[in-house]
Amino acid sequence: MFLILVFLIIICSAVQHSSCRPGQTQNPSYRLRHRHIPNPNLFGFTLSAHQPSSQHGGSLISGGVLGFQKEQIPRAVFLMWLFGFSLLVGAQGGITHPAEVRALRAIRSTLIDTNKNLSNWNRGDPCTSNWTGVLCFNTSQDDGYLHVRELQLLNMNLSGSLSPELGRLSRLKILDFMWNEISGSIPKEIGNITSLELLLLNGNHLTGPLPEEIGYLPNLDRIQIDQNNISGSIPSSFANLNKTKHFHMNNNSISGQIPPELARLPYLVHFLLDNNNLSGHLPPELSRMPNLTILQLDNNNFEGTTIPDSYGDMSKLLKLSLRNCNLQGPIPDLSRIPQLGYLDLSSNRLNGTIPTNQLSQNITTIDLSNNELTGSIPSNFSGLPILQELSLANNSLNGSIQSSLWQSKNLNATESLIVDLENNMLTDISGSANLPPNVTLWLKGNPVCTNRNLSLLQPCASRTDRWLIPDSDIFGPYELLNFNLLDIYTDVPVTTSRSGISTGALIGIVLGGIAIAVTLSAVVTLLILRVRLRNYRVVSKRRQTSKASIKIDGVKSFTYTELAMATNNFNSSTQVGQEGEQMLVYEFMPNGTLRDHLSAKSKEPMSFAMRLKIALGSAKGILYLHTEADPPIFHRDIKASNILLDSKFTAKVADFGLSRLAPVPDVEGAVPAHVSTVVKGTPGYLDPEYFLTHKLTDKSDVYSLGVVFLELLTGMQPISHGKNIVREVNVAYHSGMIFTVIDGKMGSYPSECVEKFVTLALKCCQDETDGRPSMADVVRELENIWVMMPESDMGVSESIDTIPEKMTLPSSSSSMVKNPYVSSDVSGSDLVSGVIPSITPR
Repeated sequence: MFLILVFLIIICSAVQHSSCRPGQTQNPSYRLRHRHIPNPNLFGFTLSAHQPSSQHGGSLISGGVLGFQKEQIPRAVFLMWLFGFSLLVGAQGGITHPAEVRALRAIRSTLIDTNKNLSNWNRGDPCTSNWTGVLCFNTSQDDGYLHVRELQLLNMNLSGSLSPELGRLSRLKILDFMWNEISGSIPKEIGNITSLELLLLNGNHLTGPLPEEIGYLPNLDRIQIDQNNISGSIPSSFANLNKTKHFHMNNNSISGQIPPELARLPYLVHFLLDNNNLSGHLPPELSRMPNLTILQLDNNNFEGTTIPDSYGDMSKLLKLSLRNCNLQGPIPDLSRIPQLGYLDLSSNRLNGTIPTNQLSQNITTIDLSNNELTGSIPSNFSGLPILQELSLANNSLNGSIQSSLWQSKNLNATESLIVDLENNMLTDISGSANLPPNVTLWLKGNPVCTNRNLSLLQPCASRTDRWLIPDSDIFGPYELLNFNLLDIYTDVPVTTSRSGISTGALIGIVLGGIAIAVTLSAVVTLLILRVRLRNYRVVSKRRQTSKASIKIDGVKSFTYTELAMATNNFNSSTQVGQEGEQMLVYEFMPNGTLRDHLSAKSKEPMSFAMRLKIALGSAKGILYLHTEADPPIFHRDIKASNILLDSKFTAKVADFGLSRLAPVPDVEGAVPAHVSTVVKGTPGYLDPEYFLTHKLTDKSDVYSLGVVFLELLTGMQPISHGKNIVREVNVAYHSGMIFTVIDGKMGSYPSECVEKFVTLALKCCQDETDGRPSMADVVRELENIWVMMPESDMGVSESIDTIPEKMTLPSSSSSMVKNPYVSSDVSGSDLVSGVIPSITPR
């Protein structure tokens, strides 16, 4: 309508006053006749002479053709061109659908925006003006309007409630209000958004029941409402969510029975309902879910029902956690679950004996503690090669403890095994009681601890020593002593005598003591400050005399002459390490860690070229671990503080304390795709898939390195003030505001290179393992970015060497036959740059 009005104004303006009045004749003029032109974004017109028709009162509008006088042609052509241009802009840019604009304003009206994150929601068009958190489709849809594709308002400290007008965002795919302070109920109108794929509302204060209408969303992939106060039962309509893969509804107040109809869900992978108020029985039908990998129902009350035997048929299950669910009866046979890695049935009332069938070879954790189990410890626990925690404490197990539980394990320096058997009725240890150094055994509360023939001082000791402080009027040192009274005094009651000091005197003593303590503290503080000031002056003078030398507390530097004297002129008799002595020699890294240079305290900012060089060096180091080390290694703790920088800011990956060896071929030559292990690492850098499934792969290191890349780009820490760097950068990236989170200390930078670096970092931080690139792909992309860098920016960093195309990586470690767990082979033909990244041992 607006464009039609503009068109009419142009016509009237072109023909001036006489052109718009009937009853007047004009000289022969020219007319503009529409002619088809192949380009759909252009409009074409042809000039042709005509005589105005008198039938229409001499009007210049004859037969639907526009007429202009000769002297009006230039102006008319210009105005028509302007109209065509306005049509072109309107067709390409478009505006947001009016109903969605009204819906967004209604949504804003029910939210309390303390931090003013949504301050631009009252200006311009939502899609064309880039409203915060509003992401639209790039082009107009079939109705000619732009539509909202994603509403990402996570972690903005928003409060208030969710508006029912959310249901009017008819083409929305992602609805994300995670980690806010929003209260109220979930609007049932969300069930009208049939295009919705992700419903992310976790970490709020939402109450009320789950709307039944959500169960009719045909494209929903994930429902994530954990950590709220949602009550009521799970609607049976949720059984219609045929495309849903993730049910994350833990940490709420959901009650009632788990609907057996949910067994119809064909693609469900994660079923997390722990820490709710569920009751009834465990539906046996859940075993029919063909793709279920995690079943987590801890801390519910299933009213003394049993664990269905059919749960042993969940062929793809990785984690089964039913802790503290008020379950009873026997433990089902779970030996038919081939990939089970985590089993927790603790704190129930399970009884009977422990099944003797062999569990999965991938299992790392078994917790059956705090039950009513009887019988002996089955021998099948000894045949679990990567078991790291076995807890059978607080049961009624009897018989002997087989030392093969720990003696059969081949643990390396980074692996450990914890066996907790406290408070049972175990009487003996069959085999050697000697424990390997990385095995911990707890036996307190068993008769075996009274066996004097066994040396079990440490396993039978208390885990923690607690001070028991009696409740007395005046606490003094004697209450900490445990006196053994002589026989003649055993019948004399011991009481705490009351003090004869009056209350006033006691107050005076206390105040006097405080005054004396304050005075002494002040005197000591002054003395310390004087000594430190004197030392500081001495150090300052030393620094002024020699600024070139580096002084480190506790480290003495030696001259060549001193070394020659200390080693008898380097005589072979002074060599160390030939007869059992061990020593570690580290390269001195004068520039410290990467984290030091990204912190706010760093006085020397790093340019983008320096950061890119560090990223590439780190990636090459990890690629060496994955493909060139023999055997290959998964680092498992990649972070900014574990990347060290030498004098030329060359990055070195350090700290292998949590590293694990990659899988090795079995007898048949097959190599597992992952290592099942207890989750270890640093929060913020942990691969979410590894955290949930306990499966460690080379892609776990890729995720951690991606977080380091985001640190390099933004200067932020992985987790700070409740904000996650991956989530923050993702929001900025998808809202077209990525340059607002770039580290301001980086100075000028080539925007195209930074965009590619951000894209690579976010690919590395994908939640799904399959969505991340391999480390070889990461190195390849970083080298491509480096090639794009302007020469003026590359002067601050040394050139990056590459191996000539004719050279290939050693077949002993890069072959996919030997290491099929590596995401992709490293070969020259796969590299865009035509060269293979240089990988040198570190």
